[in-house]
Amino acid sequence: MCLLATLSIYFIKPQYFSGKSSLISAICFLTIFPILSYPVCFVVRPLRIRGRKMQRTMAIIFAFLGYALAFGLSFAFKDSLQIKIYYFTYLLSAFIILIFRIFNKFNPSGHASGIAGPITFLVIYVNYYFAFLYVLVFLIWYISIKMERHTNSEYLAGSLIPVTILILSLIL
Repeated sequence: MCLLATLSIYFIKPQYFSGKSSLISAICFLTIFPILSYPVCFVVRPLRIRGRKMQRTMAIIFAFLGYALAFGLSFAFKDSLQIKIYYFTYLLSAFIILIFRIFNKFNPSGHASGIAGPITFLVIYVNYYFAFLYVLVFLIWYISIKMERHTNSEYLAGSLIPVTILILSLIL
């Protein structure tokens, strides 16, 4: 979803990015870097033997670091305020999910956040026609519950975190 959203933003509102380097940075740090947590967990034996829970924690840590790098680079690239909000939404969402994961047994869904956040950004800052993508939020919700990855409240919380951040960005 992140790659789709990022490319949609670039092709529909290219003025949001300062150029192709900014787009490549977004793709690298919002999509590729977070995915690297999975091969790292597979290759590093102490991480691998700790199982799925460690894999999910590492995914959130890698996501947070990638989002922080993207957000920081948006200032170096002199990207638009909209792109800074895009990155900041990812960064703050990952931070909140990470804090819950570390200090609480309640685990807001990172996948829900990663679906609802980009769709909401597209609807608010690019074009309201992207609202049809909310069907994906409900499809992933169904799959997440069916696979027993999250409870309804964990999925809802994961969805609401980036949506709330984006709505606050409009108000502020």
